Amino acid sequence: MTLYKDVAFEAHERWRLTRLKADGTYDPRWKTIKDQKFIENLNGKELPSYIRKNEKGYEIDIANASYNQLSPDWQKENDEGAKVAADIVLGGKILTEDEIGDIIHNAWLERNSWAKDGPLGVPYSELEKDEQEKDLEFYYIALTMNNATLMESTSKKLLGAIEDLERYKKLNLNVVIDWNGQNLYSEFDTIDTCYLKVLDMTYDQWRALKAKVNSKMEKETLKPKSKIPEYRKRGEALIYPERLTNWNNCMDNADADGPYSVDIVVNAVEVMEALDQGKTIEEATEIAENGNHSGYSWSRMMNVVTRFSKRGPAFYRANHEIIDPKSEKILQEIEAENRSFAEAEKSNLTRNKK
Repeated sequence: MTLYKDVAFEAHERWRLTRLKADGTYDPRWKTIKDQKFIENLNGKELPSYIRKNEKGYEIDIANASYNQLSPDWQKENDEGAKVAADIVLGGKILTEDEIGDIIHNAWLERNSWAKDGPLGVPYSELEKDEQEKDLEFYYIALTMNNATLMESTSKKLLGAIEDLERYKKLNLNVVIDWNGQNLYSEFDTIDTCYLKVLDMTYDQWRALKAKVNSKMEKETLKPKSKIPEYRKRGEALIYPERLTNWNNCMDNADADGPYSVDIVVNAVEVMEALDQGKTIEEATEIAENGNHSGYSWSRMMNVVTRFSKRGPAFYRANHEIIDPKSEKILQEIEAENRSFAEAEKSNLTRNKK
């Protein structure tokens, strides 16, 4: 939903590739986690392979974690670099490459004052060629993403959407597919980055998990009842009727993706119910936080609430300190649509009373 986050994700993936090993893993780079809210969410839980606890506290292997899996303090540098680049692109001002490089490099020096007395503490024009390319990399990622043509997938399954991307790539078309709130780009995304964005795991990790779940299901005499029918119905009572088709598509996609996606929409419905009942944004946010989200699942839950809850845009705004222009435009469109649907609903009620 935000260009900033898409650029930050891609920039981190490109950095990770510089540490890729022959076995498909990455040369580890452990860093101390300082974000207290993230740490609180780890306490007492089984840790993923890219997080460990020692005498220093919690550490994260930023090379073997995708951008969405990073703690907020280790997303920050990519976030800020992405924002500078995306703002240049979204600003629409015609600039030379050197002017763009100056803006990005000066912003980087402001964030990294330790570098001002070293070889990088010089104007952009005096940098080595490879360092200039590093500064411009964020900009060209943002430019390409912003120029991508938005297309709908022909499939309701993630693998089908990835096949669509591959077809566009072969045709040299710069296309983006919005898959449940995650933007998948023909110019950038691989099967693994698509799965990391949507399911917070690589394709092979997803296959292994699916095999494990299927094996467990085969051993059970009764298949657990899906939560989807109940939460589909609960959600229908909360949304404007005009969004029913999109709501059903959202629930169908979650059901097809499996338990992880189902848990996300279940939590989203619980948040929507709290908002519909007149609870405060803070109370609704607490319910959302009880969903034990990763960075990705939080984003996807937020997208469902924003697009379907009558108070969704307000919930989104309250939970984002910075909103980029593209996201702001989407929020305003949803708010305008909500006002229109509310007026239609009011008119129908008045007509029925007569």
